[in-house]
Amino acid sequence: MKRQIRQSVFETNSSSMHSVTLCSGPLDANQMYIEDGYIVVPAKEFGWGVSKHCDQLTKLAYLLMMIVETENPTNIKELHQTKGFNDLNNAIASYCNCNGISAAELKFETKFWTDKDGTKNYYTTHEGYIDHQSCVDYKDLDDFISNKTNGILDFVFNPKVVLHIANDNM
Repeated sequence: MKRQIRQSVFETNSSSMHSVTLCSGPLDANQMYIEDGYIVVPAKEFGWGVSKHCDQLTKLAYLLMMIVETENPTNIKELHQTKGFNDLNNAIASYCNCNGISAAELKFETKFWTDKDGTKNYYTTHEGYIDHQSCVDYKDLDDFISNKTNGILDFVFNPKVVLHIANDNM
């Protein structure tokens, strides 16, 4: 996919686009709800409909989905072993003075099919997603964050970091 930066805005040649607007400003006060020592992060869908996200939990969910889409874990245990999840979890745990994040709402399912020759094949699906054109250019969470913000905490907690989702079909 072609990457282009024009007037400091990331662009692609896709009909859908997810972009991040950066403005200078302090990190917002912690507004995360902590349950049993963890911030529960929902599995969300970030498609190609038009929306703007400024709230911390949605931006945190976007980062979680970026990890799932780029590191391809097949279950929660594998997700917890990824570098992206550990980096995200540690940053949030430290900043929010909690045990970290819980992705318990994120469900994985392995599906099987058999070829004509009897070979068994499988693939894994999961709840939530980021539109295919908006995450394929990133190899992992570090790659996304380094191209977009001054770090995980800036992306999640800076109220002037806005996640824009749009498309050119409207």
